Amino acid sequence: MGSFRKGRCRYRCSTRDRAGFGEAAAIERCTHRRQRYQSSGERPRWRGHRNVCGDVSEEATAIGTIALSIQRFGSIDILVNNAGRTMNKPLIDMSAADWDAIMAINARGNFLHSREAVRAMIGMGGGAIVNVASIVSAVGMKDTAVYAASKGAITQLTKVVAVEYGDRGIRANAVAPGVVETDILEGIVENSKVTLASYGGAHPIGRVAQPIDIAEVIAFLASPASSFITGALVMADGGYTAL
Repeated sequence: MGSFRKGRCRYRCSTRDRAGFGEAAAIERCTHRRQRYQSSGERPRWRGHRNVCGDVSEEATAIGTIALSIQRFGSIDILVNNAGRTMNKPLIDMSAADWDAIMAINARGNFLHSREAVRAMIGMGGGAIVNVASIVSAVGMKDTAVYAASKGAITQLTKVVAVEYGDRGIRANAVAPGVVETDILEGIVENSKVTLASYGGAHPIGRVAQPIDIAEVIAFLASPASSFITGALVMADGGYTAL
């Protein structure tokens, strides 16, 4: 999708899963764009969007997705790595195949898309990368061994990208959501929405997050408003990790 600032088009590429953050972030930035131009009377230059269906853990998907963005829009200014899977199993019940499957989507997919985006952004004056991590990249939680490890990998990759390419105008940040009311556990646990909502009491704010709560943070980290923030893990967790 496109976002707009001072007449310059900025183009975003987002990897998505069923959690709803990517869609909500897209809606959030579209809403801000519409409100901004309605109030200013300016006419935005909008070129639409493109969807790509593929396995984010495959190198060809990452290369093709970034190439399509550049081909269609002329640049890539923002990458949101949001695709992910979860698994709830005790460590001793987990197979090597379980481990590899989650790491492939969450960690390898993030690495591949970040690498291709950075390669492109270097020649385009920079850009912003926002990775979706998790509170379990910072705290321990039962039955999340591979999920926590994959999100920890994302957090550290974010910091490395920020350090390596900050002088090339590239910022990289991660957002760590608390429990969010999505369908990510659908098919994994019974009554998944009810199960997720039951964690509300564990958050000092008294509820679990909605996708838009996380989308607001993603949109901020992708925008010029956060121009001096890089290498950060932003806790969007309703106070969960403050306990």
